[in-house]
Amino acid sequence: ASATRAALSIYQAGLDATTTLLRLETQIHVQRSLTRLRQREMRQAWHEARLAHFHAVTMLGIVSDQSGDYASAHEHYSAALAVAEQLSYEAGIAQTHHYLAMLAGRREDLVQALRHFEEAIAFYERVGDKLNREYVRGNLASMYIQARQFAAALEPAAQALHFFTAMGNDFRVAQNASNLAEAHAELGNLDQAEHYARLVLGREEPQSHPYALYTLGTVYLRRHDLAEAARFYDQSRRIAESNDDSYLLAFAWRALGEVYQAQAQPAAQPALHHALALFKQLNLADEVRRTEALVADA
Repeated sequence: ASATRAALSIYQAGLDATTTLLRLETQIHVQRSLTRLRQREMRQAWHEARLAHFHAVTMLGIVSDQSGDYASAHEHYSAALAVAEQLSYEAGIAQTHHYLAMLAGRREDLVQALRHFEEAIAFYERVGDKLNREYVRGNLASMYIQARQFAAALEPAAQALHFFTAMGNDFRVAQNASNLAEAHAELGNLDQAEHYARLVLGREEPQSHPYALYTLGTVYLRRHDLAEAARFYDQSRRIAESNDDSYLLAFAWRALGEVYQAQAQPAAQPALHHALALFKQLNLADEVRRTEALVADA
């Protein structure tokens, strides 16, 4: 949960930049279409208008996606893909496959997600666009983690990490190191998990730090070092609280509650009740059920 949230947080930051770019590209193509229209160059005017339409429909897809209206998002992205294919706009085709892949991952449709990821990666491979290829590969690793296919996440995350480390891009290094930390922790590779979590903490990307701390808590819990596990979980909790990150805060409270239970501490019940309230607020039904079971056992 921790690294997935970190990856989504970083993805959101990238998305903010993308939406600004889409707005500018739409405006540019509208202006070009108007210029061509005034010059009575109708075929070129139509082409520019269709490119503006592509960017606008993509933006509608992003808005629906971020609003949680996944059916509408799929409709808009599919319409954008059809426009890009009609125009033979290959960069737009690849970009839309990437959005459709991320959407399918959120809808837990792994088959469709993989198909769209492969289409996007194949295009960037073909044109030699290494930056976008590795950006997509990093998001592929995030999708695998979201689907709890931790072993499958290792290769794409490691490849993307190697590329972005060589580039000196700490933003993407943090994303992929977080993914590797969580995947290794879930697979029981505790030394590797600790290595990648500490790699995140060594980078000037503070938005990823609370997730790395959470993963370190899990590492020490699995090593049966309850005191260190509690220390890392509590550090993660404090930062999540100050950042108003309810999602991570819920997981951190629950992890603390489980450690306190194992230590037979009275603080277990309040921690688990904090977690339960947050999971209910977030409408995470599976997590509510799991936390209710822990409360009953406390």
